[in-house]
Amino acid sequence: MTTTTAQPGTTSGLPTAKGFLPVGSPAHVCIGYNRACKVVRIVVPARAEGLTDAITDDEMDAIADTQNVRRPGGTDTREAVRAALLPPYAADATDQQIAEAVEDGAQRGRPFQYRTLTGRTVLWVPIPLDGTETDMPTPTAETA
Repeated sequence: MTTTTAQPGTTSGLPTAKGFLPVGSPAHVCIGYNRACKVVRIVVPARAEGLTDAITDDEMDAIADTQNVRRPGGTDTREAVRAALLPPYAADATDQQIAEAVEDGAQRGRPFQYRTLTGRTVLWVPIPLDGTETDMPTPTAETA
């Protein structure tokens, strides 16, 4: 596996699937990975601006522009941004709740926030590493 720094034109330091995932990875896994990275690039500044899951498409587009990433190209990516901006799971969340959030995140490409016992908020980005047992959409013209 080869890892690289950010691809030209990105400022986040997150490599694209092409520069990170093994050659031959299924297309839907690569699309899901790239979508998750784009969501992170939008969610972090959105959260810093105090935006919530009520973020508008125009607000997302403006943040994508300032982050030098393509605007979300479809509803899956926009829904993932909104899901990642939901209030964080609390530190007292049950193991089952967190397991369900990870499973949902991996299946639907939706990161989520978690607040630790020390009060730090962490963005969890579940990324499936293989093509098994996934509900992620099959590749279409909309690739994130």
